[in-house]
Amino acid sequence: MRFEQFKVQVWRISDSTVLLVALGGLFVINLAC
Repeated sequence: MRFEQFKVQVWRISDSTVLLVALGGLFVINLAC
């Protein structure tokens, strides 16, 4: 696998992780309120 492809994959994984964390944070805030 070329390095460029590897970078793209890492970016996609980190993007989805950030989205999940953001959604989880909003969910927790809603529960707390």
